Amino acid sequence: HGIFLSAKFETLYVVNHLSSPTSDELVEHVSVFSILRSGTLADWRIEWKTDITSPLFRSINSVTVTTDGTTAYITNWRFYLPESFLAIIEVFGRQKWGYVVRCDAVDGSFTCAEVANKIAMPNGIVMNEEASKLFVASSLQKELLEYNVVDGGALKLARKVPLELVPDNVTIRRGGGLLVAGHPKALTYSSYSKDPENASSPCGVVADSSGSCEQRQWAFRFSPSTPLPGGRGI
Repeated sequence: HGIFLSAKFETLYVVNHLSSPTSDELVEHVSVFSILRSGTLADWRIEWKTDITSPLFRSINSVTVTTDGTTAYITNWRFYLPESFLAIIEVFGRQKWGYVVRCDAVDGSFTCAEVANKIAMPNGIVMNEEASKLFVASSLQKELLEYNVVDGGALKLARKVPLELVPDNVTIRRGGGLLVAGHPKALTYSSYSKDPENASSPCGVVADSSGSCEQRQWAFRFSPSTPLPGGRGI
């Protein structure tokens, strides 16, 4: 699922799902790796450092980390496992059962707390460089949620920005502004995700040049009939 690169500390954070050896449940955690540079890019390696774990992790999706490397924010996008009946209710009922967890590094371990809740499938997440704003893609609400980061790392909802697509991920562009990637047709994407070999689905990216989510436009949009470089469609 989600992945975050801290170039400053040459550290990689990876959302990791492992099967429990004693049950059918997943053991959710964020694995932290050091990037070991040597020679050419082909010679680079990663080395495991630690795992961020918490009982609050039920079905985590994406992670973003503050520039000083001390705090991670993680989206818990599904409350119930996909195979369960309650998961069907959660998705098709657009239930706001998702939340965001903040994990602080303290003396070599992590202390985690829920800092935002009542979100319908929180997906991608990104923080600005100043660690004053946090953006969360709410897939089932078709919204980008903008939070102010207040004292102690808590989140205060600033506004909800409606989008023309089901948002999947979000990032901050160099020079400012946001890019939100997602799916213009939710039901078509649902069919594609279940049978990618025989189905197709359009996707796109919405760009915001202002950094305030007020000047949005399509950066690009692909559909099954849109030719890609080389003449093939998707």
